[in-house]
Amino acid sequence: MALVVLPALGLVLYGNFEQRRIEKDGVRREAMVLSRLAAASQQDYIKNTRQLLATLTQFPFLLLSTNRDFSEVHLYNLRNLSPDYSNFGLIEADGKLFCSAQRTNAGTYLGDRAYFKRAVQTRNFAPLFWAVQAFADWAESHSAPGLTRYE
Repeated sequence: MALVVLPALGLVLYGNFEQRRIEKDGVRREAMVLSRLAAASQQDYIKNTRQLLATLTQFPFLLLSTNRDFSEVHLYNLRNLSPDYSNFGLIEADGKLFCSAQRTNAGTYLGDRAYFKRAVQTRNFAPLFWAVQAFADWAESHSAPGLTRYE
């Protein structure tokens, strides 16, 4: 009797192990596809942000304005037109926040932030995708332009 049952049991165990291996391979492949998709999405986000910043440099009336309310209104409108971004702001060369699409108290100091230091040092795009700001308890998507105001 054992001679009849043992080979059948062996086939069942082998089939079970083979099925688990196939499922693991499938999960691994799906994870690789998802990670590639996420990486491509991030690359598109960076590219689009660079394009947006390059476009903004063509509007000195906004970037070099000394009228905080004027700039905030236009940054607010830009945020509404660009739903991928939660906020836009202008930081003075001394590191103080000049204005933001999301109203804040004037004078918030951001000069100690890595993205600001990198942008000033390299005079180039300095990405930081999620940062908690000192002036609010919400996550904000950042992309610091290469040039600070009033250079």
